[in-house]
Amino acid sequence: MKGSVKRNSAIYSNWIESIIREKVVYWRNGSESCDEYLRTYGFFVTFTFDRGLLSSKKNEASRREIPCGDIEMDEMRKLYNKVLRSFLGSNYSRRLDEAPLAIFSLDAEGTRFGMRNEPLQNLHVHSIWVMRPGQVEPYLGLLELVKSAPWKSGFAFDSIDIRRISKFSDPMGGASLLTSYLTKFQGQNATRCQISNDLMIYPRLKQSAA
Repeated sequence: MKGSVKRNSAIYSNWIESIIREKVVYWRNGSESCDEYLRTYGFFVTFTFDRGLLSSKKNEASRREIPCGDIEMDEMRKLYNKVLRSFLGSNYSRRLDEAPLAIFSLDAEGTRFGMRNEPLQNLHVHSIWVMRPGQVEPYLGLLELVKSAPWKSGFAFDSIDIRRISKFSDPMGGASLLTSYLTKFQGQNATRCQISNDLMIYPRLKQSAA
């Protein structure tokens, strides 16, 4: 079991790392390394949720059964769309080639110690955002606005922890520690599925452009 979890985690981590590196290749100044670009334009952001506000949202949708984690991930979808509207206007779907990269990964309390049989507790979302030049200040301004009063913006966030990416590549040539941490739940969940929608990448890959 532990071996398969480790293999699954590595597959997810390497896949996410390759997506990020591909974007950086298109967007960077020719002389910049991936790490140099991400130190300026990359962010690792963790979102926790207000259980009371989430319960209200679940009650509003109570006519149908809501799979575990769907409400939390829908909050991330709405936030990403809000960022796009802020950057690109209401017709943002026609300008996805200008959209930032965002990767949202569900996690739960205690998953660093392995999956447990009891119900998942304290679902939260880790995310990596990669901006294009000119997008950092508007992005941080919008995120700080949502962070200061999420309910006013229609979100159920309890806290938003924003950190610049200071280190991405493994100096020893191994997998990125950042993407390994981002996807630690996915490796376990792939082995014993408890949540069907545990990872989202925006723009959607089939729509994404360089």
